[in-house]
Amino acid sequence: MSLNWQWYEKRITEIFGNLKGAKVEHNVQEIGQDTHTPRQIDIRIIVPLTVNLGEDFSFDVPVKMIVDCKARKRPIDVTVIDEVAGLKDDVRAHLAIVVTPKGISQPARERAKAVGVHPIIVTLDLIAVVQRFPLPEFTGCLICEYTDEEDHSPPEVQWQSDIEGHCDWCDGLHIRCPECYEIFAIHEVEYEQAIKCPSECGAVFFVEPPIEKDETEKLEVFVALDAMLLTAAYVKSSKRLTPREVDRLIKKTRWQHWDYPPTMGVTEYGYMEYADDGNLYLTKEGEKWAKLIVNAAYPLNY
Repeated sequence: MSLNWQWYEKRITEIFGNLKGAKVEHNVQEIGQDTHTPRQIDIRIIVPLTVNLGEDFSFDVPVKMIVDCKARKRPIDVTVIDEVAGLKDDVRAHLAIVVTPKGISQPARERAKAVGVHPIIVTLDLIAVVQRFPLPEFTGCLICEYTDEEDHSPPEVQWQSDIEGHCDWCDGLHIRCPECYEIFAIHEVEYEQAIKCPSECGAVFFVEPPIEKDETEKLEVFVALDAMLLTAAYVKSSKRLTPREVDRLIKKTRWQHWDYPPTMGVTEYGYMEYADDGNLYLTKEGEKWAKLIVNAAYPLNY
């Protein structure tokens, strides 16, 4: 999966959103108490702490935590720790957490202890494989132009599965990516065109319009590895991938952690097939899909 910071922030917010009784806000601003300027906070968490002094005498104290997400390609250094510590002091937070996928250098780790910053390592594989995000309680339609001035409630997406849902007002198709859990919409004008997941996780989607009035559209989903295998073979004149090339693509995705053969997604549906020479060849059916995937576009409604 690519290191998309917006996707990373959203997923980390969802993880902290599981804190019971806490108010979790994403991408908020506060005026710094020392700098007197707006300070951007990736995730702000308010946790009510109940202090019980006995004899039916207790009171709540709001504890403020801030979480700074650093989707870096290498371990964070001392500069990042000092930056987060400065933000914590300026907005008067009780606790600061810095979340990163690639670790933290030893000097930065020692500095974090001194300034009260708590580093947490959350890798992309941990998010994509271990963590299963539930569907949100409310998903607003990304197609309807709702302004709060209408005489009806906001259009809501009704999910028929973990992947596919429709707006209860315009019936617009909404997708929840099985790779990265990003939610976006595919408009009717985008049917019969390959659509890339806007989070750039590598997944590709294709919608065939209904033939009859009482039928629904048909959704085809190509997870990141399947799309990479098809397109990698398609751009080669031989239309084949060697075992070494296949292994290299597998290691770029989360699918190397699964038990069943990673290439099952393309071989089971006849898009690619193994030959006696051990190479993975693109079939005629696979070539048709690969051509669409190569020309995939981002969705209009996201």
